[in-house]
Amino acid sequence: MKRPEWKRIQPPPDITPYGYCVGTSGYFFEDWTGRFNPPGQTASDALRFYQDYFSFSEIRHTFSEVPSAPAFAEIENNSKE
Repeated sequence: MKRPEWKRIQPPPDITPYGYCVGTSGYFFEDWTGRFNPPGQTASDALRFYQDYFSFSEIRHTFSEVPSAPAFAEIENNSKE
């Protein structure tokens, strides 16, 4: 079955001023590509795209070990446009 052509959905209203942070347990999943994320995105592209829709993301890496300072720096650098 052919997947329908990707189409960007309208970002939701920003509710962070009301004290709510909404997010998911990550920002890049292969099965999101072509459904939520545009086809052909890298993980860095996906983080910037994700930020248009969600104000928060859980870093699942912390379940096995604390991420290093360079890992946090990379996430911060990738989130900037």
